Amino acid sequence: MNDTRKNVVFTGVGYALPLLAALATIPIIVVKLGVDLYGLYIICISLIGFMTFVDFGIGQTVVKYVAEYEATDQSDRVKPVLDVALLIYLLIGLFGVVCLYAFSPLLAKGLYWQPDKQVLATEALRITAVPLFLSYLNQFFLNVCKAYHRFDLPAIIHNSGNLGGLCWPPACCWRVMG
Repeated sequence: MNDTRKNVVFTGVGYALPLLAALATIPIIVVKLGVDLYGLYIICISLIGFMTFVDFGIGQTVVKYVAEYEATDQSDRVKPVLDVALLIYLLIGLFGVVCLYAFSPLLAKGLYWQPDKQVLATEALRITAVPLFLSYLNQFFLNVCKAYHRFDLPAIIHNSGNLGGLCWPPACCWRVMG
């Protein structure tokens, strides 16, 4: 029962801290960037957030089968599941990067009429391709941690990374990949 309380607390903190950070920093960001650039920033962040939902159920599959195989002493079946899942996440991430990079000029023309702002938007969208790819890798590591029910130190590391805007694979998952 004590682990359940800890997990609830860490999960709650994981949701609360980014919310509080956003409430504190958004007004400052809007003032510093201006409404136009802040809008572009939000579009880039939203693309990253939206695309992490496009995992075709791989995350749930990893959680289900890794947890099931570990619980039934079939650890030898875990590595193939993780290998295939990582490959799929890498392919989805690379496909997203290529599409975003290729279609950035078209998206920029849809956002702005002014050529100078179109150039800026194209560059911003192309830069967004890197964290988009990293977010897919982050999803893989997060799902592995969920499968192993690791919500202690790795959860703190992951939540700190989210708060800092980093895509950082939690330490508990490195042992699985090794």
